[in-house]
Amino acid sequence: MPSTVGGSNRPPVAGTASSANSRADNFNWLIENTLNYNKNFGKHRINALVGYTTQKNKTNTINLNASPYANDLIQTINAAQAVATWG
Repeated sequence: MPSTVGGSNRPPVAGTASSANSRADNFNWLIENTLNYNKNFGKHRINALVGYTTQKNKTNTINLNASPYANDLIQTINAAQAVATWG
């Protein structure tokens, strides 16, 4: 975002250019299994239901913010005075 762009109720200020980059990886699986068993033995009957469910979720996220830049012509993140990452 160049310094020529202001914000809500904030005029543009020279030397305040900033940039942001975000990346996310998601992985999710779900397994559900059931077994139904019915058996008759003369007058007797067996009914059974068994099952299980398992689920896994994995997320990797990286966020990168950088500011300020010396001027609006710089296009690389590592040229900013401060670079912050989290994720």
